[in-house]
Amino acid sequence: MPEMESSIKEKCPFKIDIGPVYSVDPAKRHAYAQSGNNVFVPVERELIFDITISVSITYSGYIVAVVVSTAGSVIVEQESSAMNKGLQLLIIFVSTRLAYTDVLKCFFEDRLLLSQQLFASEERYQKILDLIPDENVASELHNKWQGNRRSSISKEDANATRWEQLKSTLQSGKHKGLRRCIEEIVFSYSYPRLDMEVSKHMNHLLKAPFCIHPKTGSVCVPIDPDNCDDFDPTTVPTLSQVWPTAQNWERTSLEKSVRFFRTLFLQPLLKACKEELESSYNAKLQQSKNTLTW
Repeated sequence: MPEMESSIKEKCPFKIDIGPVYSVDPAKRHAYAQSGNNVFVPVERELIFDITISVSITYSGYIVAVVVSTAGSVIVEQESSAMNKGLQLLIIFVSTRLAYTDVLKCFFEDRLLLSQQLFASEERYQKILDLIPDENVASELHNKWQGNRRSSISKEDANATRWEQLKSTLQSGKHKGLRRCIEEIVFSYSYPRLDMEVSKHMNHLLKAPFCIHPKTGSVCVPIDPDNCDDFDPTTVPTLSQVWPTAQNWERTSLEKSVRFFRTLFLQPLLKACKEELESSYNAKLQQSKNTLTW
């Protein structure tokens, strides 16, 4: 640990990633690099799911983050036990129908519709109309909204009114094939985006706990899956908050997260490592006894 601390102080990295398992000892990578046959390559790494929360028209960190947090809680409650027992049990983390009916639909209509002003201007509602595959229907709605844009209707009423008009049109009997467009629009604007490239490629690594996000200055803290409903991404400690008293972290907002990390992760990990070492030692001891008996 003293060597690691000295190395960190010397290099002063802006972030620390948990590296993969390589085909050869990383300390000897320079010797293998000269061979030119890609001997030094990553063969195993942590499985990472990267959820993008900043995809919106007018980004509001709190509003969008709540969608992710709410949807994430559904995932945790229903699938965390399956993931703990083995990834082969996890076929799909939550049904899209359940996500739509239980989370996204209400959130879209009650909060995003107004907070993001989705129908407040032609530029914004045109992006929604572009999601409708029938050009005649999209053109009909566009002309209707263009015709009443100078009316005395408020922006709040305009968002709600135009959304209801869009739903009424798509759900009408003559447009049965377009009913699913409503769900697709809601998903496009409110569903958490998973960056699949982060999960697929070996060069994307897991950030170490308590590192600092380079853009927001927020501290990377562990989340308790049993209490994920209480997690608010906007309340995590920031570097500016903890830096003045970093030497006494027990007195900072990090105290709860550090203790949780020690109790729920480090201690079980140490116990598992100890049991593995003892098991290996006992196996070798028994093998030695059998050899002596022979």
